This record gives sequence, structure tokens and C-alpha cells, in this order.
Amino acid sequence: MPVKRSIPASGTDALIGQTIGSHYTLQRVLERGPRVQAFIATHRTMHRTVVIQLLAASWADGSPAAARFDEQAKALATLEHPNIAAVHDHGRESGRVWVAVEFVEGETLAEYVRQMGRLQLEAFVPIAAQVLKGLGGAHVRRIVHGDFNANQVMLVEEQGRANYVKLLDLGISTLLQPPDGSDEDAPMVGEPAYLAPEVIMNKPADARSDVYAVGVLFYHMLSGRLPFEGDSPRDVLHKHVNAKPVPLETALPPDHGVPDELIHLIHDCLAKNPDNRPNDANEIVERMIDCVPAAMFRLPVAAPRARSAAKENLSRGPGAGDVEAAQDRARSATLAAAVEASGSRPIPVIEPHPAAEAHPEPSSGGGSGWIFALLAIVGVGVGVYFYLESQKQPIAPPPIAAPQEVPSPQSAAGLAKAQEFEEAGKLQEALAAYEVVLVTDPNNAQAKERQAALKAMLQEADAKAQQPPPDEPPPETKVETPPETKVEPPPETKVETPPETKVETPPQPPAPVAIQVEATPKAEVFVDGVSKGKTPLALELPPGPHQFELKAKGFDTHVETLEVAAEGQKALKAKLKRSDRKSFRDEENAASEELDPEEGVGTNIEITRPKKGG
Repeated sequence: MPVKRSIPASGTDALIGQTIGSHYTLQRVLERGPRVQAFIATHRTMHRTVVIQLLAASWADGSPAAARFDEQAKALATLEHPNIAAVHDHGRESGRVWVAVEFVEGETLAEYVRQMGRLQLEAFVPIAAQVLKGLGGAHVRRIVHGDFNANQVMLVEEQGRANYVKLLDLGISTLLQPPDGSDEDAPMVGEPAYLAPEVIMNKPADARSDVYAVGVLFYHMLSGRLPFEGDSPRDVLHKHVNAKPVPLETALPPDHGVPDELIHLIHDCLAKNPDNRPNDANEIVERMIDCVPAAMFRLPVAAPRARSAAKENLSRGPGAGDVEAAQDRARSATLAAAVEASGSRPIPVIEPHPAAEAHPEPSSGGGSGWIFALLAIVGVGVGVYFYLESQKQPIAPPPIAAPQEVPSPQSAAGLAKAQEFEEAGKLQEALAAYEVVLVTDPNNAQAKERQAALKAMLQEADAKAQQPPPDEPPPETKVETPPETKVEPPPETKVETPPETKVETPPQPPAPVAIQVEATPKAEVFVDGVSKGKTPLALELPPGPHQFELKAKGFDTHVETLEVAAEGQKALKAKLKRSDRKSFRDEENAASEELDPEEGVGTNIEITRPKKGG
């Protein structure tokens, strides 16, 4: 797949050919920006192609900014996730600050959406799930992308699956920020169409700022348009702070097939006030599992493609593709010849070379003829020996145990979460969690085994639920026995005993009853007006009537009175209804009035140059 991020260098760049960090030789320009310049580079000893990003910063050694850069760069280097382009190395030298990151070949999501117009739900879900898994892995470690947009999502082909997601430049923007309390005024960096209101107004940003950018991205993927558009970047920034986005349901065609809950989730991500958004990407994943079928999380199989010698590949030099193709053909021919020669056929008898008979060498005295006869006899004997050996039944080598695959940390976390659901008896949630694990690790044996077992269990439960109640057994035939002759005993003399003195014990309070409370989505539980925590929740309540209130942001409060008894209902499951979207958005916008639209909008704004395909 051709690289879509590259842009040709205009003229001869003075940095091309120079060595950065004593190991990386710059080969060509990949991207030019006001704060970051990216180059394709090659490691001089490992011969690995990487991307070198030169940051526009001149920090003195020992300064707080330099120490913060080293700390942040080390944190990024330890972040290993299959959906994130890895950070390999970093350093500072000769007034330059640089970071070496993984080189990813593929197609940007911006280019893919532009080609498709808009994505159907089946194509949207697997891409969105991988984006959230990558961001979620960073958010767990309190790492924020800071410049998330469609050009930072690369679609590649991996493990036979198409549209495998790799997130680029994660956390790079945070390396450009001065340390807290510094007098240095860092300009705002980012794509205007994806910036959260608090970022535009130079307020503190966190994972919820990435959540806002995710809302913009998902809106764009499903509708083919951005929620905020304008004649200039400043116009777009103003709308982010002050305007409401066009409702996604009106931007979609009539037969869009997008669930209402997914539309509501995207609008929650676009809330002006960060407090009204999901806390991070992992919370979005949990809500997405309830919105769409779990089967949609699986990646599509990649279509076979012919290799092209003229394909552009920035990781190889000129003509390397032709050389590699010739080597592949030579290796294939050698392998085919070896396979053909390894067949179990009898070895032919070795005959003297015809040239020896046609042109015998002159002998001195005629005494060398016996030598040729002896060689012929030896040849025949060797041929017979190999023929007999080839007829023997070969001894099969002992089977080699297949290496145990070590699951990735992300797969292990997904398996642990699925097992928690399974132990809690939440089979549907456990099945969905195993499906999510198989998105990034299709060969995970444990996930496959448990997925098949859960499907069988759920089908069996459905079959039992649909079976009619068993017929009543026929009445038993009773055989009457003849009446027995009773012999009355003589009357006994009754001796009256004095009445016993009874000591009444005070009544014991009834034992508390365990009850499980669940809600979709997660909600705060109030019992008789007292908060007990968030669902899922296990409570122990005294017998009797109790009033339950389940509250969640953006949903109507669910109120239910339940008679708690030892032999009564043991669980309360509720599905909250979405509150009126207009009133909720008005409330949300009213809550964000503290974000002054005039503060920070017109000061110190820097807009990154859009990448190719954006």
C-alpha cells in the first residue's frame, strides 16, 4: 500500500544526508511544519527505517524544559500497544531536539473517508474500536495525544486483516509544552477542526480533550462532513466554543442504519463542557459495546493484491523492489527443485559416463581396463544400497510442540475483563469482551475457546426458555387397602403436670437480604434517598419496601419501589431512557458558560499545516 504521508522535498534540503543522534542518517523529507519537521531516516548499523521528528525547541541542558522533555520521551518509549506507532529513541544535540518513531506504511483515515464519501456502520465499527483501544491504552497511563485528528490515524494491512489501525505522533505535542509554572508562552498546536473548546482558550487539557477530538472524528467518518466548518480556521475555532453542531441524525442519509445510542454517544463526546463528556476513550468503548453488535468489531479480511515493482516505498532505495522480487523468484525456484528431488523414488543404477567409453584415455601397457571395471562394480553397489535404503519405512521424527503464544498486555487485559464478566454471570458482556480481544489478536486460543463456549451456553439457555412447560403427569392409581382391625388399648391414667413457665425472648431483627442492582448505562444508585454507589452494585438491605433511584448524566432518573424479602426478587435491572436531547444540550451548554468565548480565542494561535490526504 503506498505511503500517503510523504510530501516531496522542494529543492535540496540542507539536512538531507546528515546524521542525527550518531545513528540515524536523514534520507528525505516526510513533513514540514512550523514546530515539527519529519524525515525518513535509516539506522546506520541496524538498517531500520524510522521517522525522525525534529522539534522546534532550544532547551539548555539542565533546564526544567529539558528535564521535562526527557521524562515525557521516556514515558512514550515505554508505551507499547499494537495500535500505536512506537517511539524508539530521543535526544538533544547541537541545539536540536529529536524523537525517532516507528515508520508506518499505509493510508490515512482522512484519505480513506474522502475516497469512500462516508463509512457504513460495518466499516466504521472495527476502525473506531481500534482507535479507542489505542487511545485507551495511553489514557490508562495518563498520556494524552494532544493533536488527534484523521491524519494521525494510519490504516495498514497486518496479519491478513485490512484497516488495521496505527496511531501516529501520540504524545508528541506534549513534548513541545513548557513545564508548569514556566513563563514561556507556548502557542496552541493542532488541527482547528478537532480542537476542544478548553484547548482553544488555553485552559488545561486532559484525556477529555482527546475525547472531543474522537467525537469530531466519528462524526466525520459516519457523515462524511465535519461538525464545524467555516471560511477560515478562526471561524471554525469560534464555532467550537460558541456554536452547536448540526445533529448527526440530520447529517446522515435516511437509511443510515446508525443506532440512536451511538449518535447520542458521539454528541456526548462533543459536549462543550469537559465534565459532560466521557472521562476517557475506555469509557467510550464500554458504551459502544452496548450500542452495536459484538460481531461488527472484527476486522475485514484483506483482499489479495499483486506485488508491483513500481510501488513507491520510502523505506527502500531505488531499485530495491526489483532486487527483492528477483531474490524471491530465485528462492521459490530453489524450494520447488528441493521439493521435487525429495520424493521417495528408487535411485537409478549408476552407469559409466558415455564419454568414458567413446573417448578412453590412452593407457600405458593396456593394464588400466580393470580399474574402470572396478569403478563400475562399486557404482552399481552404491546404487543398490541407496535403492534398498529408500524402500525402508522412514522413521517419523517426534512431533515438535508448537510454541506457546504469549498474549499481548492489551489482550491479557481484555481476557481478564471478559473473565470478570463471565464470573459475574454476565454472559452477553463476556462474549462481547472476547470478541473485542479477537479484533487485535485473531489467533488467541483462549478467546476463541471461551467465545465458542459462551455462544453454546447462550443458545442452550435460549432453547430452554422457548421450550413449552412440561405436561402434568397422569394421576397415580391408588390401590385401597382393606381397613385394618384396630384393637383399642385400655385407657391410660393421665397424670397432669404443672404448666411450664415460658420465658418470652425478644424478637430478633430480620436478616438483611442481598440484592444486585444493574443499569444500562452505568448509573448512581440511591436507596431511600441515600447514595450507595454506581452500578453494578451488590447491596444488603433489610426486608421491606425500599425506593430505588438510578441517575445517569443525560438520562431520565429511573424510580422504582421494590419489596425486599428473603423469598422475593434478588436483582434489579433497569435500562435508563435517554432524556430529551434538546433540553440536555441546553443544560450542557449552560453549564459551560464559565468557558469565556472571548478568552484566548484570538491570542497565540498556531495552526499546523494540513497533511496530504486531509
